[in-house]
Amino acid sequence: MTIFTLNGIKRSAKTTTDILGRELERLGHKWVPLRYPVVRGWSGRSRTARRERALALYKAIKSYPGPRFLIAHSNGCAEACAVMDLAGTDIFQGVLFIAPAVNSDWTFPQEAFQRLVIVHNTHDKVLAAGSLLPGNHIWGGLGRKGYTGFHEGTGRIECVMDDKKRTFWSHSYYFQPPYIDWLVSISSRLVHNKIIKPVFGDLPPATLERPAA
Repeated sequence: MTIFTLNGIKRSAKTTTDILGRELERLGHKWVPLRYPVVRGWSGRSRTARRERALALYKAIKSYPGPRFLIAHSNGCAEACAVMDLAGTDIFQGVLFIAPAVNSDWTFPQEAFQRLVIVHNTHDKVLAAGSLLPGNHIWGGLGRKGYTGFHEGTGRIECVMDDKKRTFWSHSYYFQPPYIDWLVSISSRLVHNKIIKPVFGDLPPATLERPAA
């Protein structure tokens, strides 16, 4: 079993998804970081460029035997959507999207995952601004509103809402104490296919689990 992490384009993985990945690795999980380069401009946000990167990510992910779990943040979730569109089959057993920069009614390929958990915050100003940008991109309100679309087997898509303004931007605070404990808890319960409550903060850190020997 392998857990992959994929960061967004404006924040280094070292200050976001790597923190979560190291915590999961410390618990005994196999962790593979798929580090997305930090982009200072707006280049690379088009769907065409995303498809090209998706092919490289898909090849890297498929080189590891299953089961596979993916944890992505911000635009890393948009990259993950491109990978799932490309794969068109059951590539991930579980997926965790954190503040995803994706349309809230995005049509996910139903064969791409067995379970998708979306952590979203209604006060996320970064996603609110990104959804207003012009151009051919999929940035939208999934990380603010949660999932509002239709999906065959909708029970496989779960939303965990945080309705509190944690920081000014409320976009990457998840990876800092004390919130990182909740993320590790949610990730652990996803990997072990356990129930995840729909409100961020409802899971005590004591629920962390190690993989079976």
